[in-house]
Amino acid sequence: MAARPGIAVQPDRVLPLTASVGLNPALTNMKKMYEAGTLAIVQGVGYDKPTYSHFEGMHVWQYADPAREQTEGWLGKLLATQIDTQGHPLTACALGEPSIPPELGASGATVSVIQSAQTYDISGDAATKAAAPALYRSTPGVY
Repeated sequence: MAARPGIAVQPDRVLPLTASVGLNPALTNMKKMYEAGTLAIVQGVGYDKPTYSHFEGMHVWQYADPAREQTEGWLGKLLATQIDTQGHPLTACALGEPSIPPELGASGATVSVIQSAQTYDISGDAATKAAAPALYRSTPGVY
């Protein structure tokens, strides 16, 4: 803990899920989801023949492509073909990112980028802003 004091979690502060698995204490809502049966945690996931290159590993995970041949992200392909074939602007959102992350990028996938939740706002008059919640609710997506 001395080498990286900002990331260490004291054992007595861990949110236990099982006798050997726990969450960071900042993840109380995720613990509630786990207890409600709406969150699953899959440990030890990997892929065949890893190269131990960080950059190649990122490509494999972002593109779901151990052969490293894909140029479209796996989530973007899912969005475009299964979730929203109409291109609604709020079906997928990259929050806190400067651009669309590779896993969301694909032809036919509409992804909004919101760099900061604190500065995000709907432009327009009061009527436009009042209509926004209904528009959000009518947009298909993964929430």
